[in-house]
Amino acid sequence: MVASENGAPEVPRSAALRLNMLWTLAGNLVFAATQWGVLVVLARLGSPADLGRYTLGLAITTPMFLLLSLQLRGAQATEPAGSAYRFGHYFTLRTVLSLGALLLCAVYALISSTALAPVVLWLGLAKLFDSVSDVCYGHLQARHGLREVSQSLILRGLLSVLLLGAAYALTRQVSWAAAGTALGYLLGLALFDVPHTRRGTGPWWLPERATLLRLARLTWPLGVAVGLIALNASLPRYFLGRERGLNAVGLFTAMSYVTVAGSMVVTALGQAATTPLARLAEATDLGPFRALLGRLLLAGSGLGVLGVLGAAALGRPLLGGLYGAGYAQDVPVFTLLMGAAGVSYAASFAGFGMTSLRQFRAQIPLFTATSGVLLLGCFLLIPASGLMGAAWATLFSAVTQLLGSLWVVWLELQRRQAGRAPVRGAG
Repeated sequence: MVASENGAPEVPRSAALRLNMLWTLAGNLVFAATQWGVLVVLARLGSPADLGRYTLGLAITTPMFLLLSLQLRGAQATEPAGSAYRFGHYFTLRTVLSLGALLLCAVYALISSTALAPVVLWLGLAKLFDSVSDVCYGHLQARHGLREVSQSLILRGLLSVLLLGAAYALTRQVSWAAAGTALGYLLGLALFDVPHTRRGTGPWWLPERATLLRLARLTWPLGVAVGLIALNASLPRYFLGRERGLNAVGLFTAMSYVTVAGSMVVTALGQAATTPLARLAEATDLGPFRALLGRLLLAGSGLGVLGVLGAAALGRPLLGGLYGAGYAQDVPVFTLLMGAAGVSYAASFAGFGMTSLRQFRAQIPLFTATSGVLLLGCFLLIPASGLMGAAWATLFSAVTQLLGSLWVVWLELQRRQAGRAPVRGAG
């Protein structure tokens, strides 16, 4: 076995990739289960309206923070050797932008006279702590430290659901439940993320204006793309809240969140494969890149098929057992949502392929089109069909994302292959 620079034996690439995937899968699944637990706590102890209030608060805060995140973690994980950007640049830029997002949440809380205002403010604070953790994750991921990332996710998830559950059980107030989430994220950041990221980072605060502006110009398309993705998840809730009320938002969110279990598997595999894909994309032979991405796309499609079959056969007892009988009345909607999720799983893997190819700007028109399709679907279908209309709009958007992502990846691979092809007759 070959020794690494520090004298420790290197794990073979295939074994290391499998180990990272397993750790990332475990961390993401546990974190997803805890966030699912949040919904179960609010559904069991409260009402669909309380669940709708909490998830609507997430729908307001999440797009703002993701838009201003510039998806810096993806850029960190695919950073080429010899880059001028250091961890301190990423940390400084992400912190400044996240504070800007928190300011937007505070502005909303000040001008809003509804009971949603304190929920938005507390969830905005939780997102700020989450953003700092995420830039730590980017550093660890680039150095194959996905085990530490997974351990952090498990710790933060457990802390947040326990503190949220305790706060809501004691007060029956959604705002205090959101405060419990924020406290859980803060504790995870302070107790685990910061101590485990200190090694090898250099200075954390590098307010070098010119460098930060160059980094922002490089990554802003990723921020727009991921912000649009978050907006896509929120658009059906906005329309349902306006047309059918908070109960409909709660029902739709409860059914939609079942699909997150599959999303966590996809995210785990994709995050573990992003750095290897980026390295394969730099090679002369792009065949291994195509093979790995193809396996990921096949895995996403298979997971989607299993989800649809499971929803059709077990949807009623599953929803009733998780949330209560009132949530088990819309199995056809649930099955259609699982179908849309299956398409989105494959689209997510294609998105990891785009990022590994550093196709940042191409994602803006892609996700603009995806959001446009979803917006049109919600506008036309939800007023007349309610939950079913929201599910159809979600499916149409997922199909648009998948086809567009595959097109971007194919075009870039064709370009790279043409640039590396030997010239006939040379020599």
